[in-house]
Amino acid sequence: MRSRRLALVALTLVLAAARSGIASTSAELLRCQKMLHTRATTYVKLVQTSLTNCAYRQESCLLAQEIDGDDPTLCIDGALKACVASLGKITVTKAATIEKVLLACLLIPPDELAQSVAGLSFATAACPTGSPGDLVPCVFDAVQCAAERTVFALDPRAAVALDNVGVGDFFPCVGP
Repeated sequence: MRSRRLALVALTLVLAAARSGIASTSAELLRCQKMLHTRATTYVKLVQTSLTNCAYRQESCLLAQEIDGDDPTLCIDGALKACVASLGKITVTKAATIEKVLLACLLIPPDELAQSVAGLSFATAACPTGSPGDLVPCVFDAVQCAAERTVFALDPRAAVALDNVGVGDFFPCVGP
């Protein structure tokens, strides 16, 4: 996976050098923007659904223990297995999604990623605009954080439930 990403970055640099001085068309800019938006929206839904389902499974085990006095061991083991599978899907999907967006944005020169007029205006974002290879993974990290923060704001018990079973570290943006 890492070698594919390095090859993609190298290809980006070669194509950018070959295209230097050639402005992107509006269709190319919009294709990149639409692909980024569409894929990010789908990714947010996956993160929020996976995180919510994982947290609810853990919380149901803990609440059954706290309220009903049930032994949570078997419940937590089953919930953890489901969570781990879900977390793996998030990781794989993120990598594949970033690659697809990079392919759509491959030929956009760095200055056009940054500029507001005749560009995508990412200069105001917190992500580097040196190349699509710098920008796109950073945007998806930010999107994942926003999705996580939404879930944790709606379910304050989720962070504790996930930490109790050892998967809290997978979600780096815990908290509203």
